[in-house]
Amino acid sequence: RLKEGANINKSLTTLGKVIAALAEMSSKHRKPRSEKKADFIPYRDSVLTWLLKENLGK
Repeated sequence: RLKEGANINKSLTTLGKVIAALAEMSSKHRKPRSEKKADFIPYRDSVLTWLLKENLGK
């Protein structure tokens, strides 16, 4: 149970990071870009986010 709980927490934390990165990327695109920096979304950090990649957007 402990290992399963740790995996669930990791997946939910990664999902939060992905959503935060997508929100930041969305707000950046509303403003003029002063610097060229590749946007990185950590979809591969957990199975949950990897599976939801198509539905979360890119």
